[in-house]
Amino acid sequence: MKYFTTLLLFSALLWSNSTVAQTKKITYVEHFSNTKCPICQDSRGDIYENLEDFKGEINHMTIHYRYPYSSCPLYQYNKTEADNRVAIYADSQDPIGSAPTLSVNGIARHRNSMVKNINAAMEDKSVPVGLNMVEKGTSSKEVTLEVFNRTEADLGHLYVYAALVEKKVKVNVDGQDWEIHDVFRKFLGSQQGKGNALGTLKSGASTSITLKGDVPNDLNAEDLYVLAWVEQRIPNGDKYELVIQNSVSVKTSVTTDTELQIPESELALYPNPARHELRLRNTSDFTPSLYRIFSSTGQEIKRMTPSGQIDISDLTPGQYILVLEGKHARVTRSFVKQ
Repeated sequence: MKYFTTLLLFSALLWSNSTVAQTKKITYVEHFSNTKCPICQDSRGDIYENLEDFKGEINHMTIHYRYPYSSCPLYQYNKTEADNRVAIYADSQDPIGSAPTLSVNGIARHRNSMVKNINAAMEDKSVPVGLNMVEKGTSSKEVTLEVFNRTEADLGHLYVYAALVEKKVKVNVDGQDWEIHDVFRKFLGSQQGKGNALGTLKSGASTSITLKGDVPNDLNAEDLYVLAWVEQRIPNGDKYELVIQNSVSVKTSVTTDTELQIPESELALYPNPARHELRLRNTSDFTPSLYRIFSSTGQEIKRMTPSGQIDISDLTPGQYILVLEGKHARVTRSFVKQ
């Protein structure tokens, strides 16, 4: 009964909108491209192949900008907001270079260094800023973002973004068909690509902001998702250092409130307790796409893509929660690491 009470408390903390901050920094890769650029066309396949290795661990958005061909149809779709986003980099210490450029957490570099930069970013386990997102609506989107300062110092010059992103876009350019992934379509709220200012967030403090926007009539809401991030523009002379402090999307975080009640006879962890690994016995219709392990106090410990076994050898002995996330729902199971 004592453990059952702990589990209920954990669930209340984890799924409430404003109590538990995201305890992992999700790397954000911003891909600046142009559909008519031959170099962008030639490198796109290799870039997607490399990004696939980080599936579920990073957020990615392709934003099409003016250079080198302003006739790029995806740039023309929302060129004012694209220009404004590029201008944020232009005023930083690390402006966008020639197409394609892939920025990792605000550091813009050549495409050939993308994997190295992502690996380096993911080695940094510190989480200065926690970020939670609650998303509502289909044809009209409403997103509430909660931002948490998890450091012992005040954090200034913070901005938040929320973008409507299309999963895949098929476009014909100069007689050739292309499929482009995670395509920027529109910013929510009034930011227009400039970011909504949060100002200064004191140590240990949190704030929330709600951003709204309609899905364009020529787009299918089912093909879109919301990607949000918090960036800091740290002044340095007449420029600033641009740092993406955290990001969140449906690909890397839960946005559903649907908790499935599947009996242990249909979905169970074994052995439990365990020392080194867990296995999942699942005869139900539920198919998880992501595993997340939390401590009994609600802190996220690790996340992984589903496989035949769940490695827990690196956990300290104690009680944990495994959250199995699907496309529209989740299932929660407890286990003990010996």
